[in-house]
Amino acid sequence: MSPLSSTKFLVRPAPLDDEYILSYLERLRIENGYSSIDLICKTIFGTKISLVDIVKGNFDKILFSTYTSLNFDEIKNLCITDNKYYVSANVYLCLECFKEVNYIKKDWYIRDYVCCHHKLPISCRCSFCNSLYSFNILNNYFCKKCHKNIFSGNLFRLNTNKNISDIFKIFHNVFKFKYYSPNSLSYSTRYFSSCFNKSYDLLINKNNCFEFLLRKYLFMDRVYSRQVSNFVTDYIFFLIEFEDIICTFDNIVFYNNLNEILRKYTIHELKIEITTTLVTKLDSYYFISHQGFLKKVDSGKYCFLSYANCANILVLQEWFINLLCRENILKCYDGVYVDIKSVFDLCVDIKVFSTEKYLISDFIYFENLSVFDKIKVIKNLKFGMIILYNFNGFEVFKSIKIKINDLNYFS
Repeated sequence: MSPLSSTKFLVRPAPLDDEYILSYLERLRIENGYSSIDLICKTIFGTKISLVDIVKGNFDKILFSTYTSLNFDEIKNLCITDNKYYVSANVYLCLECFKEVNYIKKDWYIRDYVCCHHKLPISCRCSFCNSLYSFNILNNYFCKKCHKNIFSGNLFRLNTNKNISDIFKIFHNVFKFKYYSPNSLSYSTRYFSSCFNKSYDLLINKNNCFEFLLRKYLFMDRVYSRQVSNFVTDYIFFLIEFEDIICTFDNIVFYNNLNEILRKYTIHELKIEITTTLVTKLDSYYFISHQGFLKKVDSGKYCFLSYANCANILVLQEWFINLLCRENILKCYDGVYVDIKSVFDLCVDIKVFSTEKYLISDFIYFENLSVFDKIKVIKNLKFGMIILYNFNGFEVFKSIKIKINDLNYFS
C-alpha cells in the first residue's frame, strides 16, 4: 500500500511552543501506539529515513502534512534551518525546564545555550551511566540503559550573573570548548559547568588570570614526556597565547595590558644580573605580538615566580614552597623567587605519575600528611615510586590522595 493511500494518524497532536521535531514525532508515536520514531517515519514516507534529515527538514513535507494535518509553516518551525543550532538526533535538554514542560524545545539545541532561569547547562547524558538520553523519556523519566530516574542525579549550577556571551568568549578561548557538542564523548555537564564557572571567575577577577592560565598550561594543556628541552620555546608560546587571551578579555572588561598583569606575578625590576641558561635562551627570542606587550627586553623577568604565586599555582602554602627550595626540589633566586623551569619539571613529575582515579578507602589526603611525608612523596615522584590519586588541574595538591599502602612502603 502506498503512503498516500493511507489515512491520517488517528491522533494528530498540535506542535507545542518551540517544539523540536523529534519531540513532536515521539509524542505522535506515543499517542498512536507505535514502537519507535523510525516506524512512524517509515509509515509516513514508505521507507527508512535518517533522523538527521528529519531534523534538517530534508523530507517530503506534503506527505508529512498528509499524515499529521500540519501546515507547511508548522512543519518548518519544528525543523532546524539555521546554523546557530546543533543538528542532532539526540536529546538535548535543561533538566528542570523539561520537568516543567515535558517535551523537548528547539532552543535547547542553540549553540552556547545555557538555561539562565535554572542556571543549568544543557544535558544529553544520564548522570549515572553516561549513556545518551533517548526520546522515550517523554513517556517515562527513566534512563533506558541503567533505569535510574533522570531527575535524581546531581545538578551542576552555573554562575550566570554576567553577560553570557562575554563568559563564552573566555570559555572558548581558554578551554577550547568551541567544537564540543553536548553529545560528544569529550563533553560532560560536570566539566562544562566547572569550566564555565572558572570563565565567570576570570571575567570578574582579572587578578587570577595569569595564575589560572599558567596552571592550566602546566597541567591541562600539556602532553608530558621526560623530555623538557623544549620548555623555553613552549613557555614563549604560552606567553604569546596568554597575550592573545588578554586581548580578547580587553574588549570585555578593560583589562590592563599584559606587562601590568604579569607584574603582579613575576619580577618587575631585577635587582641583580641574571645569567642562567634559561634566561639567556629566552632573551634570544623576540616576542611577536600585534599589541607590542611582549618585548625582548622584558623576557628575563617572566622566568621567575614569587613564592606566593608559585604556592597559589600548586595550591600549597607559601612556607612549603620555601621548604621545597631548601630541599632543592625547586630552584630559587634571591630568596624570594622560584625559577619557573624548576616548577615545570615538578609539574611534569606530578602529571606523569598522577591519575584522576578516585579512591574511596585506604587513603590519606596529601594536605593531611606530615611535612616529612609530603617531602618524601614529592621526591619519590621523580622515580615513579608513588602514584597521586584524585588529581585535577584546578586543585593540584589540594585534591590529591595517597594510598596508605604506598606511603607505608617508604616508611
